[in-house]
Amino acid sequence: AQAAAQRAGEDLARSERESALARDAARALEEAMERLGKEAGDKDGTLGRLQQEVQRLTRKGEKDDGELQRLATELGSKTSALSSLDGLGARSKEVLSVIKRLQAASDAMEPA
Repeated sequence: AQAAAQRAGEDLARSERESALARDAARALEEAMERLGKEAGDKDGTLGRLQQEVQRLTRKGEKDDGELQRLATELGSKTSALSSLDGLGARSKEVLSVIKRLQAASDAMEPA
């Protein structure tokens, strides 16, 4: 009976140690889960900020693309206008040359 009581006491002590270890492990697991939850929250916040930045940059890129398209169109129009002006300039020189020749001929025909 004494041996059975001793074994029961040893079993109780072992159970208490195992229970304390299980409580410590549960506490450590709970703390780890809290840290993971906090890190996940931080990462979610960071991810949210990154998604907002991507959206902002996308909108800016679309706006910049629209602005670039507008500027390209404007450049095309101005290039076309300059080409027309170049053509007018060449024709103006031709007309001016003809006028000078006509004036020279007219001057030559006038009696002195």
